[in-house]
Amino acid sequence: LAGGRGDPAGASSTGVSGQQPPPLVELRDVRKEVASLGASGLDKKSAKQWLSSVYESQGLKQSLGKRPRINARIGIGMAKKKVERENKARELARETGMLVRKKKPKNSASGGSKKKKIKKNRR
Repeated sequence: LAGGRGDPAGASSTGVSGQQPPPLVELRDVRKEVASLGASGLDKKSAKQWLSSVYESQGLKQSLGKRPRINARIGIGMAKKKVERENKARELARETGMLVRKKKPKNSASGGSKKKKIKKNRR
């Protein structure tokens, strides 16, 4: 209602013309800033834990760092089961009539046509 009965012409309804009220500071923004400043002083392990908790609070996955080492026996068993699952899926796909890509040979002796490099003696 600028220029109305109670306001002088050109003045806004908030008070003095040309000035805006100071920006509002949200409490959650202040908390985030304080937490990030506090985390800058943490050691490496504590900082990772804090960062993962921040990710979880936002609904994100944790950072994909190094996976823990798996025992060799367990790893070999997992690899065998993976191959079995792939073969089973391939068979099922073939039975249902899907086109299935042939498996590539792992080493060159079983069908690969790789040439051996011959070193020449240079004088």
